[in-house]
Amino acid sequence: MPPYENTLQHGDMVRRGLLGSLLALALARCGPSRPPPIECGDEPDFLVTIGAEAAPLPSDVSVTVDYGGGRETYTLADPSSPQVLFCEAQLASGAAGAAGATDDSVAHLVCRLWTEGPALLEVSAADYEPINQELRLEPDVCTTTFTVELVPEMPPQDD
Repeated sequence: MPPYENTLQHGDMVRRGLLGSLLALALARCGPSRPPPIECGDEPDFLVTIGAEAAPLPSDVSVTVDYGGGRETYTLADPSSPQVLFCEAQLASGAAGAAGATDDSVAHLVCRLWTEGPALLEVSAADYEPINQELRLEPDVCTTTFTVELVPEMPPQDD
């Protein structure tokens, strides 16, 4: 093989190497098209306040969240061990402390949800219109807040 052919192959490899390096450098400089997500630490994904048009909250109020990892329910009358749905009863003004409170003294619930994505919130109680609220995370916000209010069912109209 003549010496100039070897030189051409070597030069071709050098050019390809340089071209590949330049391409990699250009791609690295562009970076991601979206900024990285903000760091939220131990903040809940959602903060939901649940009240009733005719306070106090009914004692049979039930809160259910459907999320990517399953389904969880909280009931005011019988709170369970939560995994993603943490609700706290807020007492009506003038009510006794938490130890002496009764269900009918609860003004509203404040629920913190750690769903790691969108969820469906269902709130129900006897004689109240059921609530089905889709929860979606807001970009660049650690905790998205919602307020829902139970409204009494309308009695059937007699014709």
